[in-house]
Amino acid sequence: RTMNTEKLLKTLPIIQNQLDALLDFDANPNELTNGVINAAFMLLFKDSIRLFAAYNEGIINLLEKYFDMKKNQCKEGLDIYKKFLARMTKLSEFLKVAEQVGIDQGDIPDLTQVSVHFILI
Repeated sequence: RTMNTEKLLKTLPIIQNQLDALLDFDANPNELTNGVINAAFMLLFKDSIRLFAAYNEGIINLLEKYFDMKKNQCKEGLDIYKKFLARMTKLSEFLKVAEQVGIDQGDIPDLTQVSVHFILI
């Protein structure tokens, strides 16, 4: 939460790209019967949790700074936030697969999203 706005606006798209690469695995439970594929999925799951934590913290930081940003930074920040919402949908689907293959629900974060009305205010 101590990262300045400019660095935050540069860092969040990098995290978004990393999360996109991770979520491109696009597995379904039927494909995870192979031991090697299942092990790879477990590693991706663990990485997704860590990456999500950093990403979520960055977005919270961005939202806290939003009303103190310059106009062009606000526009960039809003674009980053919209992409965040889209990625949360993909991550939610990924985590549903994790739950279906037996990962304990206690290990899966709650992805409750801020209301869309918040964006429009």
